[in-house]
Amino acid sequence: MYDPIEERMRFDYNDVWEKYDGTLKLGLYYTQNDDTSLFRKSDIYSSSTIKKARKHKIRHTIVRQLIPKYTEPKNMFKLVVDKTLEYSKGDSQMYKILINMMSGMLAKTKCYKVNIKLIPIKTKYLHFFVSIPICNLL
Repeated sequence: MYDPIEERMRFDYNDVWEKYDGTLKLGLYYTQNDDTSLFRKSDIYSSSTIKKARKHKIRHTIVRQLIPKYTEPKNMFKLVVDKTLEYSKGDSQMYKILINMMSGMLAKTKCYKVNIKLIPIKTKYLHFFVSIPICNLL
C-alpha cells in the first residue's frame, strides 16, 4: 500500500476479459504455468508479477487479459498510512490493525452490514480511528 510497483488498477463493470494481445500492459492476466517458485501454478496475476517472472525467466503462457480503463496514482494511500503512523504514536498494535483493515476493505467486492460489540480494551481503536481528520470525512 505504501510504495507499490505500479499504478493502482480500478476496474468497473465495463472491463472484460479478452484474449491476450501480446503486449504486457497494466492489468491482470490469466496465465498457464507449472511454476510454484513465484506463481501458484495457473491463475490470475498482475502485470508486475508477470514482469518479475519474465525477469527471472520463469516459463508461463498468458491466455487472457483484463486491462482497466481507469487507474489511480500509485501513492494514493501514502498520506493515509503516514497519518495513521503519526496518530498512533508508534503503537504497532494500533497501526497494524488499522492498515490491515484498510487493505482488506480495498480488496472487498461485497459489503456486509454487521453489529459489532466493542469490549472496553478495544474501544481505544475506535477512539483513535475517529481522531484522524481524514476519517471524519467518510
